[in-house]
Amino acid sequence: MNDTHASISSFLQQLSQSTMVAEDGRGGMENHTKAGVVPFMRGVPRRFYMMRPASKIAGLGDAPFQICKGTRMHYSDQQGWHDIRKPADRLPQAETLLQTALREGIEEMGLKLANITRLIELGAYGFASVTTGRSKSMWLYAAEMIHEQDFLPADEIASSTAECRWFTLQDFVASGREDHRYILSDIDARLSLFYKE
Repeated sequence: MNDTHASISSFLQQLSQSTMVAEDGRGGMENHTKAGVVPFMRGVPRRFYMMRPASKIAGLGDAPFQICKGTRMHYSDQQGWHDIRKPADRLPQAETLLQTALREGIEEMGLKLANITRLIELGAYGFASVTTGRSKSMWLYAAEMIHEQDFLPADEIASSTAECRWFTLQDFVASGREDHRYILSDIDARLSLFYKE
């Protein structure tokens, strides 16, 4: 885990980052415990790299493809790295939201940092917990990729991931996780504005 965090920190020092979040919209970001990354390839149509988690509950069938996201982690000498469940639990050695998003992308999608040419902060999006149905919020980043095939091999991705695949927005809206469809539609529209396409 420390190697991953060191790699991310080194990478972030070299890459320029952009934001689409107004300064007054950043006020609550530190209260988020979930963050995610949406890798994409520019072009017509734009394509997005999505993951499908392995089903945890027998009999429920395959989970739909969705945005890669996860829970922020922090470090304590007693427990090592572990999830932040509530913002009040945070320790000084806590991941930033961007570090969480990239770590999850590496672990769950095989994201290679060297394959990212631009990171764009998108801000907060609401979704529903699959297990409880409760409303939650995640802080998202878009990652423009250089090569569509330059990801870690499947055997280096977490066993909690069943599959990763490129989608056009149209394909994802037709078959992706229902509460993530509006998110990807909004991201696609915002990226069009960002690149003035």
